[in-house]
Amino acid sequence: MFDFVIPARNEADVIGRLIGQLRSEFRDQVRVVVADNASEDGTAESAKAAGANEVVHVTRVGKGYAAMAALKSCTSEFVMFCDADISGLERRDVIGLIRAVEARDLLFGRLDLQRSPRDAPVTTLTAIPLLRLFGVDGTREPLGGLMAVRRSFALASHLPGDWGFDVALTLSSLARSREVVETPAPRVEHRRRDLGDYRVMAEQVSAAILRHFGALPWTHDNCTACTVAVAAG
Repeated sequence: MFDFVIPARNEADVIGRLIGQLRSEFRDQVRVVVADNASEDGTAESAKAAGANEVVHVTRVGKGYAAMAALKSCTSEFVMFCDADISGLERRDVIGLIRAVEARDLLFGRLDLQRSPRDAPVTTLTAIPLLRLFGVDGTREPLGGLMAVRRSFALASHLPGDWGFDVALTLSSLARSREVVETPAPRVEHRRRDLGDYRVMAEQVSAAILRHFGALPWTHDNCTACTVAVAAG
């Protein structure tokens, strides 16, 4: 038994399908925790109706805030983070990733969706070029949201609460263990968005990378470990 964390903001149209797929693949072997990130479309209700074990209501908008709020409700050593708008995830993908991380005694691993540059514009045009300028190479999916993470490591890390969360977690893991395992999951499909939707993401990813390497100052007002983002009750 391990925990699945799904950060979701306004994903009522897809969250039920994903939870149904997880139940079909894993049956009772996983506990599904959805972080409803201030949604306005009934995401929480859709998640509950589809069989989520727990829905955490997160008031501060940001993927990192949602992910970490849900993580605090988890108990398994490894937690699988999963984007709400994917399809095609199979049990063998997840189990293979977790086993690879365990075998190398790592903190973190990620599924490589082997996306084309057109399907991953922020990764292709922002994250990978900027990481290479700082000497970081060898990761195809620095922003991929399908991650297996040691819960204690993530909870002890100071990470940005916005779209910079994924790349910051990658860099924090590399700083500790100097390796991030990425295993292929070519059958997984990720919903493509309009190009204009990626502008804010690109800015926040760039800021997270620059802050990690000291090119921008780190401020804890955008830190998952230092701010409260969960609704009372």
